[in-house]
Amino acid sequence: MFLIVLLVVAIGILTGGVFIMVERFLNDDELDAYPGIAVFASNMLIFFAAFVMRFGTLPDEDEELYS
Repeated sequence: MFLIVLLVVAIGILTGGVFIMVERFLNDDELDAYPGIAVFASNMLIFFAAFVMRFGTLPDEDEELYS
């Protein structure tokens, strides 16, 4: 249950990053698009880093969980 809630939050954050990028920076000709792309890229990297940390730190099958 906890993993599902965190996954929904993470996807919501990515959606917010896309919304900010499109609404604020890509639709306005006076503003440079780089900050909007940077907001989205940083959110995407945090999203992937969380999964790499979660699944990269799982114990091996032959290791005891409670030693």
